Amino acid sequence: MDTCERYDLEGDVVVIGGSGAAVSAALAAAEVGAKVILLSKGKVGRSGNAIISTANISMDGESAYRMGEKRADRRITPKKIFEGIVTNSFFLSEQYHAAAFAENCGRAVKDFIETGRRIGERFIFIPPSGWITSGRAIGRINRYRLRSTESVTFLEDVMVTDILTVRNRAAGVLGVELKSGRLILAKARAVIVASGGFQPFSFKCTSSDTTGDGLAMALRAGAGLSDMEFQLFLPGVLVQPLNHRGSIFPFLWYVGGFATPDILDEKGRRIIDSYERSILEKSLASKWFKLIHAYYWARAQGPLYFDFGSVKRMKYLVSVVRENILLKLMTGERWRYQGEDFRDLHEMVKRGERWKVSMSSEYSMGGILVERNMETSVEGLFACGEAASGFFGAFRGERALTEVLIEGEIAGREAARFAMGSSFAEPGREWLAERINMIAVGKGKEAQMPDYFEMSAELERLADYGFGALRREETMREALDGVRKVREALDMAAYRGVKPGYDTLFIERVRVENLAICLEAGLLSALKRRESRGMHMRSDYEEVDNENFLYRSVVSLREDGRIELSRKKPDCSVIEPPSGREAGIIDYIRRYP
Repeated sequence: MDTCERYDLEGDVVVIGGSGAAVSAALAAAEVGAKVILLSKGKVGRSGNAIISTANISMDGESAYRMGEKRADRRITPKKIFEGIVTNSFFLSEQYHAAAFAENCGRAVKDFIETGRRIGERFIFIPPSGWITSGRAIGRINRYRLRSTESVTFLEDVMVTDILTVRNRAAGVLGVELKSGRLILAKARAVIVASGGFQPFSFKCTSSDTTGDGLAMALRAGAGLSDMEFQLFLPGVLVQPLNHRGSIFPFLWYVGGFATPDILDEKGRRIIDSYERSILEKSLASKWFKLIHAYYWARAQGPLYFDFGSVKRMKYLVSVVRENILLKLMTGERWRYQGEDFRDLHEMVKRGERWKVSMSSEYSMGGILVERNMETSVEGLFACGEAASGFFGAFRGERALTEVLIEGEIAGREAARFAMGSSFAEPGREWLAERINMIAVGKGKEAQMPDYFEMSAELERLADYGFGALRREETMREALDGVRKVREALDMAAYRGVKPGYDTLFIERVRVENLAICLEAGLLSALKRRESRGMHMRSDYEEVDNENFLYRSVVSLREDGRIELSRKKPDCSVIEPPSGREAGIIDYIRRYP
């Protein structure tokens, strides 16, 4: 223990995370009267995925109209939002979660926007019932919301490594202060995981640190995961030029109604020629946009290109002017989006050069299995935001920024109520000492340690190969075998504990362990689902099979570290799900607005 200092805290509720869901949960818990501790791996409001998101937020049309937006479509009722979530989810959304979203989105978004405007942030109304701002504005608002209350103690640059439990009850967390290597022990009556999802791929438009840390911790603590086969893929993310790699700027250009480029494959063929005309039209006027385009892009294989050669010069120039007006309104700057200058992309268009783009992992529908009040199967353990599952099923058809506000509020309120009516559960001293010693000292000899960075790259390669947008049995099994070999190597290897200072080797080991277990859970769930549904698209099973697969995949962890799968029937108490089979995902989409 002499290599690692220790800092102890005690509160009613500990929140893991530093973005929208975590902040909302912490504030809601504090409002109930709980003493709250928030631990964030990065800077609150300056890290995570919210600050690099498209920054769209929405509510029902009537609520937007009452906020003074006369262009709001009042036909977008809470009932219509509810129905859209359920049908977009391919009926895997828990309908009580969908109802909570629809009923609370107006109030939650109104409060958030009003807070933002008070501190000078811009929100531009986009019909029928949403607003767009910048990701940096979202981050600043979250930081302001948290710093405006004295009821929450928050520590930044803290990587939580373990959720402490006593007889299936949450008792607090263990973590490491990244800059110093100091151990953090935070005891609490309730714990909320709001640390985001997992994107295991080498190419993504999210934070590079979305390795499913909170999901893996919850799984090891005894909670279940669900819907792990469902990743949201975003069409139109820059591959080149390299200085913009991972930027969603082309996607925003395409959906923003600017001059429409041809989307070409490597042989110069327009992939839009393979679209069904009615389905293409539907993609532009519904929440199905990402799924429809991902469906066709996945079948095109390889990188694609935005080609503006057929766009008339004047139309393109007008679009550039409109784009800059929008950017000026959103961020106060022209030519820049999310802090990046995109004039070089427009220079490429002038020279007749194409933008090289691809699909990218954006969001995971899968996460910690939660019930109605965001509680898990572990007493006193809650989850919200992208770390939780159950709201969106097979495909997310609503805004993630709206989701985090609503789920965070519910989780914070319910965790605080649980904590205020409970006593502390004290972890066993021997067990706690053993775990602390493992973090501080490690085990075995340093010479036996594997190359964690190489392991991380291998996991990303396996995800690319077998867990991408279009899947088939053979490649998934090969990827699963590879992931299991990585996990076996981790189990067998010695490793050292955290060293004083910023210890990149320790951080990478934690990340690799968490990513490996999440990826195995995702591959196992995808292999068992021998159909196509939402963003789980299989070339060997193209049918949407409601007879055999209208269920949620649930992942649990055995004592020996192996993963077990079971099934959960989703709540369908309001809208009856379809029966029988559809020939494919596009056929399912035809049935619903």
